[in-house]
Amino acid sequence: AWIQPAPIDLPIDVLGKLANDPGAAERLAGLRSFAFVTERIGGIDCLIATTGYTGAKAAFELLVHPDHACRLWNLILEAGEPAGVVPCGLGAR
Repeated sequence: AWIQPAPIDLPIDVLGKLANDPGAAERLAGLRSFAFVTERIGGIDCLIATTGYTGAKAAFELLVHPDHACRLWNLILEAGEPAGVVPCGLGAR
């Protein structure tokens, strides 16, 4: 099967679904390049930044305490599963 491009707002939808604040998705959608916001995603404190070099409009870096990284990874995969979210490496583009 061919890999289909994800809808541009998929990262916002997935993180918004997991956020502990209903306004989180709106804040993420309005985040400019090279900016950041703090949010609780799945009960985990996260620093969410738009510092990536790809220039994608809805791509985020999530910085969390290492003790919570695996849990956050699994929460994101589970929340994104209906949309076809799967793990992939940087070279998969």
